[in-house]
Amino acid sequence: MNPYRFWKDQSPFFLKILLSLPAFAYGMIITLRNLCYEWGFFSVKKLPCPVISVGNISVGGTGKTPATIMLARFLQEFGLRPAILSRGYGRGNKSDRSVLVVGKGKGEDYLSVGDEPLLISRRLPDVPVLVGPSRFLSGKMAIEQWGIDVMILDDGFQHRKLHRDLDIVLIGHELPWPRPKLLPLGNLREPIEAIKRAQIIFFPSGHEENLSLFPFDPCKQFFFPVRLKPLEVKSGTGGSQPLHELSG
Repeated sequence: MNPYRFWKDQSPFFLKILLSLPAFAYGMIITLRNLCYEWGFFSVKKLPCPVISVGNISVGGTGKTPATIMLARFLQEFGLRPAILSRGYGRGNKSDRSVLVVGKGKGEDYLSVGDEPLLISRRLPDVPVLVGPSRFLSGKMAIEQWGIDVMILDDGFQHRKLHRDLDIVLIGHELPWPRPKLLPLGNLREPIEAIKRAQIIFFPSGHEENLSLFPFDPCKQFFFPVRLKPLEVKSGTGGSQPLHELSG
C-alpha cells in the first residue's frame, strides 16, 4: 500500500480505526517529551556558537537537503565558517558512536555516514559535514578542528538535546491536507502545534489556504511560500544533464 494514499484518506476505514490507538499513544509520548524539555526536566546542551536547525514536522522529503546546502552557501557569502551536523539517516551501522567527518576516511562510504550527508559534502567540499549520534560532540569537534563559528543541524527540529538559536521548518507538499495526522495514522512526526517552536517556516506555494491550521504568532514567526523546481539529473558517476535536454 502506498503510504501517501493511505494518509490522504484513501484507505479502508477499519485500518484507520486500527491505527488510531498507536497514533494516540505516539502523540502522548511526543507531547510528554516536549513538555519535559520545556519544563526543564530534560537537559539541553549549548555550543559556544550560533546553531541553526533545518527540519520538518512530517516524514518524507520536504527539501531539507537543498535548503541546508543553500543556507551554508548563504552563510559563507557573509564570511562565516559553517559546519553541518547530521545524525546520518540511512547509516548502515547505527551502533557506531564515533563522529565521522564526511568525505574523509570512513566518511567516504555512504553506508557509514548516510547518503544525504555524503551528498551535502560533495556539494559543499569546503564545509565540514560531521555525522554522529551526539551533535553536541560533533559540534565541539568542528569548533576545535576548523574554528567553526556557526552550526547547521540537518534534520534537527526534533533533536531537542542541543540548543538552537534559530529553527527553520519546511512543510512539504505531501502533507495530507486538510487533516494531517500523527504517525502511523498520518505522516506527522509531531502534533501540528509543534510548529510554534519554529521562527521561519517555508510553506508549499498553492497551499496558502491551509495556513489557518498552524497556531503561529505573526509577531514571532515568518512564513514564506516556496516552490521546488528540479533543474538537472545527476548520474552516479558525477555527470549531470539539464532537464530541458531530456524533454521529448
